[in-house]
Amino acid sequence: MVLALNLRTMHVLFLTDDLLFASRVQAAAAGLRLDVQISAPAKAASVASDPDCQLILADLFVLGDKAAEIIPQVKANFPQAKLIGFGPHVDVAMLATAKAAGCDEVLTRGEFQRQHTDLLFSTAKKIGLVEGRE
Repeated sequence: MVLALNLRTMHVLFLTDDLLFASRVQAAAAGLRLDVQISAPAKAASVASDPDCQLILADLFVLGDKAAEIIPQVKANFPQAKLIGFGPHVDVAMLATAKAAGCDEVLTRGEFQRQHTDLLFSTAKKIGLVEGRE
């Protein structure tokens, strides 16, 4: 992978309380010089809007029954950001609820774990933070 990095920083908001997995996402983002803010989903609606935020990652398992309430609030606070929700593959209803509530993309947790680096890279490339190929 060939990269040429600009000095701008993109903000990523990660709604989770899984700090172990969040650290893996942060490490991948750091390699692209992306700033990741981790927020407990219960506090998601109170996170201040940031016009530089381009990507929101939402752990649907942690959002649980509040997903239908929290996702539209977060989307309203960050209308410019792509919102990707991920959750257990066996909970088809949760994944459908997240899509209906406003997630731009919904993945199973396994898909997200395999694709999170590519998603970060694609987003950074789309807004001009990196050049090169995946």
